[in-house]
Amino acid sequence: MAFFIVATGFATETLSLDVFAVEAEKVLVDFRSKTPTLLELTLQNSDGEIVYYSKSETLLSKYKEVLDFTEMEKGMYTICMNYGNCSVNCELFVSKNNIKIGPLVQLYEPYFCLENGILNVSFLNVTQKNVYLNIYQNDKYLTGNCLGKDMALQKRLDISNLKGERYQLVLTDWFIDHPFVVQM
Repeated sequence: MAFFIVATGFATETLSLDVFAVEAEKVLVDFRSKTPTLLELTLQNSDGEIVYYSKSETLLSKYKEVLDFTEMEKGMYTICMNYGNCSVNCELFVSKNNIKIGPLVQLYEPYFCLENGILNVSFLNVTQKNVYLNIYQNDKYLTGNCLGKDMALQKRLDISNLKGERYQLVLTDWFIDHPFVVQM
């Protein structure tokens, strides 16, 4: 019940995300929300590699970031602005001197909490199709699990054997990959 109330609160939240080109190879991400929250901005390339990641340390109701693609490869990218248990996603196609911006798509985000090597994962799986959690180190696949296809997934995984490195955990649902970066 508590999850439903939180999800309902964010579903009715007045928020705005604008993504638009400000120069030939630069994009402005402009997020505004009535209720301050922790924010995560992730930029992934077409191979699913995170090329930019930012996480707020404090609650924010406004966030602006210019992403510069001049030194990046041309191709498809995905922007994900995670706020609360929701996200707004957008695809970008970067070509020489031009960026095409796709429509914004709002999704529910998984909840990750890592304490003492134990990873707690909660996810509202609205499609009720199989959901997977894969772990990568330096873009190399290490291991993965099928978390199931229940509507409300709540899993607890012991990842204490991962030591002293930065890892990328990727929850994959029917629509998109949801990355989570941890330092063990």
